[in-house]
Amino acid sequence: MSSAGLANAILSQAGGAKNVVSIDYCATRLRLTLHDDSKVDLKHLRSMEEVVAAVFRSGQLQII
Repeated sequence: MSSAGLANAILSQAGGAKNVVSIDYCATRLRLTLHDDSKVDLKHLRSMEEVVAAVFRSGQLQII
């Protein structure tokens, strides 16, 4: 999957771009602060080949 395709897939499973308050990243994680955590489809995120793990920590959705 292309980088743009992966970004769109992650945004979609995170409840859409309007659900995102902020995005931060480091070498191993993508951190999303969201308006409504209940809109996240963790099961689908975790099933994506490019995603090692997806968890809620410190008020953020963290994708590894």
